[in-house]
Amino acid sequence: MRKLLEKFNKNKIIIGIIVICIIVIIIGMIFFIQNINTNVTSSDNQEIENTVNYQYKLFKPTFKTSKDSIYDDYDFTQDMIYQEKENIYYKKIDNYNDYLIVKNRWNDILDMEEQDFQDNFMLISAIENTSMLGLTVDKIENDDTHLYVSLIKDEKFPAKEDDSINYEETCISYIIPRTMDRENIIVTRNLRNDEKDYDTQMQIAESKEEIQSRSYSFQYRDKSYRQFEEESSKPNSTIKVIPQDWKDMICKDFYITQDMADIDFDNWKSLGNGFYALTITQYSEYLKLMNNYKVKDLTWWDFKNIYAIIIVRNNSDNTIDIGNIEESENGKAILEIGPGGYLDVSENLKYVGTAIFLPNYRSLEENYLEIKLK
Repeated sequence: MRKLLEKFNKNKIIIGIIVICIIVIIIGMIFFIQNINTNVTSSDNQEIENTVNYQYKLFKPTFKTSKDSIYDDYDFTQDMIYQEKENIYYKKIDNYNDYLIVKNRWNDILDMEEQDFQDNFMLISAIENTSMLGLTVDKIENDDTHLYVSLIKDEKFPAKEDDSINYEETCISYIIPRTMDRENIIVTRNLRNDEKDYDTQMQIAESKEEIQSRSYSFQYRDKSYRQFEEESSKPNSTIKVIPQDWKDMICKDFYITQDMADIDFDNWKSLGNGFYALTITQYSEYLKLMNNYKVKDLTWWDFKNIYAIIIVRNNSDNTIDIGNIEESENGKAILEIGPGGYLDVSENLKYVGTAIFLPNYRSLEENYLEIKLK
């Protein structure tokens, strides 16, 4: 009996050791899998609406047309489309033969086989400006007419040079499902919150021809501009500042006609009486409205200083009347809207809308602007 008990205890010890070893192995495998370091990212790992399985990879471009080239004989302008407004190049690769030509030049792009092109295509984006270094993919989306590739500065990308960062990876290759393929492609940029200006003294003015900027659609009274104003007011100053009609907000009307895409109001805030509001803080979202409904033309750089609130009324009987920003007793800012004057309605008009542009600080909780119906 004693021997049986000793044998049983030994077996318990052996079983315990085996169980512990199995647990250690499983934990080690999980840790290993989670820490595999690859340069290829798939959208399967991102929490986005209507997730699709696209992939992307950053790479360093060479400027030789092929591996056999002795000198640099290539630049992006030779076979890529340049988007001046975005300051980004892109190239769509639709078949395997074209892919092999590019692969011969840039071996580090994502790998594809001929059969992969049945359900996918490749896109390549490129930047030249040093201010665009560190961009990675924010999201890839499409509507009925456009494919939107939105880039954003990687949060790990430092403001100062770091030996651990490859600053020469200025291109990105993408594998995108053909279900997202559209005739129009836009590769653009969004800004992180820490890249935006939340100055509470910021104001906006319409651009004047003599000081129009390619980067901005409005003029902005930011800290730098106020310093110029201060310097120009000093006696004998050589600095001259063109007077501006500064405002706390700017409104631009637009009209949605029967031939434009319908609006899904599910993601909009209902204000009552047929009024809906949509707050937009990222340029890629605003870009869809620009393309579909011809709202005020902006650039991604404008969103460094401002954001937009879009007001739409789901009938076309009246214009939209926008009041003035008022401070309530509890310190919150309120903007009242309501029906305006009657419209001479054409048969083609479906909805009326107004885009309200505000300094970014109005989107913060402590300065949040609340839209109310009159």
